[in-house]
Amino acid sequence: MNKYTPSPEEIPSGFCECGCDKKTSISKVTEVGKGIFSGYPNRRCKGHNGIKGGPTHHLYKGGKIINRGYVLILQKDHPLADSKGYIPEHRLVMCNHLNRLLSSDEHIHHLNGNIQDNRIENLQIVTASEHRIIHAIKWTKENIIASFQKFFYEHNVSPSMNSPNIFKYLPCHHSVKRVFGSWENALSESGLPPHKRRRR
Repeated sequence: MNKYTPSPEEIPSGFCECGCDKKTSISKVTEVGKGIFSGYPNRRCKGHNGIKGGPTHHLYKGGKIINRGYVLILQKDHPLADSKGYIPEHRLVMCNHLNRLLSSDEHIHHLNGNIQDNRIENLQIVTASEHRIIHAIKWTKENIIASFQKFFYEHNVSPSMNSPNIFKYLPCHHSVKRVFGSWENALSESGLPPHKRRRR
């Protein structure tokens, strides 16, 4: 049986078509109907589905995600972006306000305690040590327990780092870890049930 030779138009670009733009591996099989040819790049990385990401995706949220309570913005070309192309919104807002990049020594403090409120008037540049002192004064063990219990009684569920709008009156995970060692320990000492982990 002769090996199928794809035309130039049929040959995949070598970058994943799901929208992640990662390089794909070389295919070892030919499936003409799927546009896959032995010896040529695969159309997608392993495990990536055929739905294209980005603004045309039906679940696209404007390039914003929440991680540990903080809002991250997709800005792949920004010098401070992480390996996935995201930068914390509070740092991006401050960079734009000052018209310069922030150094790693410059921390951003949220004045009202809500780490998802990234209006410039709610942000203050502080050093790492100043930031620790600010949070140590505000978030004592008693205050954290009281805020956890308040959240539980209002929402009938234990707070988690991913609870929506959680940080309007709850401490950030750094403060909780500093006082209790972990979020789970804080829940336990607050007399609240632990979170059920999802099975994979």
